[in-house]
Amino acid sequence: MSRFSRRDLLLAAGAAGVCAAQTTQEQNFPAGLVPGGTPGGRGGRSPAASPPPSVVEGVWQICDECHGLGVHNIEMNATNRRFVEAFESRISEFREGMAQRSLTLLGSAMYSHMHLTEQRKELVEAHLRVARFLKAVGGKYMNPLIAPGANLGNGTDEEYRKVDVSAWAANANEIGKRVKEETGIPVGLHPEQGDIRAGLIDAFMDATDSRYFNLWPDVGHFVACGVDPMSVYRKYRSRMVGTHLRDFQPPSDAPSPDGQPARGRMVPFGTGVIKLPELVGYLRETKFTGPVMGEGGGNQAMRDYMVETLKLKL
Repeated sequence: MSRFSRRDLLLAAGAAGVCAAQTTQEQNFPAGLVPGGTPGGRGGRSPAASPPPSVVEGVWQICDECHGLGVHNIEMNATNRRFVEAFESRISEFREGMAQRSLTLLGSAMYSHMHLTEQRKELVEAHLRVARFLKAVGGKYMNPLIAPGANLGNGTDEEYRKVDVSAWAANANEIGKRVKEETGIPVGLHPEQGDIRAGLIDAFMDATDSRYFNLWPDVGHFVACGVDPMSVYRKYRSRMVGTHLRDFQPPSDAPSPDGQPARGRMVPFGTGVIKLPELVGYLRETKFTGPVMGEGGGNQAMRDYMVETLKLKL
């Protein structure tokens, strides 16, 4: 994976996009949104906690918005949205509600302490629980994230650096094997900025079995860490389950008001420095068939850019 400088990122902002031939190529992959909105629960909770009644209402509010935008494919985070706990005993209700809105839950992310060998049995069962739900409602993938600290969420850079990659990969192989054997759902790691900055991704990929566990790159997180997402696509094209599209604006040279170094941020599609047309053009050219899901910057803005600029069918 090649790194590039902030100057390279800024130069990318002026890129003219992709040629007409690329935008008219056949779309072999499903596309959709990871819709934003107020989740029914947050990372950091106990996995066994019961979801509040607002979870069901929140899920349907998100689905109603996506239906209104003409979107047909969505992804939701099982840890944050808690839809499995809310609907696993009401599968028919969920399927009927999605059908009424012309929606498919294509896949799900989830956090877990995937690096803890002593929790392997519980980890396998937690992932199988989500995979079984996805299979029952027409889902096609899982893109789990490692929670390196005590909470079910992102950790500190130090917590990511302390992860034993060999133990993490061994658990991942077993999780992916069991999920594939029982449900057929493919599994790909969703790297966050912490594990990218810690330099864990290549070592993790080398240690995992491509039959069972692969990669789900989020281009925004790689760019935020100074990694060219096209280099990730090219290196891991054969192991990509799918991908998240985002846009990112790097920090300015001026410090933030509190005197700390300025930080970059995810921004609406088309307003940052990521060459989304080129990335999508590459996926078209190589006849990629995995899901391509937009995330971040507002549901309406994502939908408009993906349909109008990237010429994607959602």
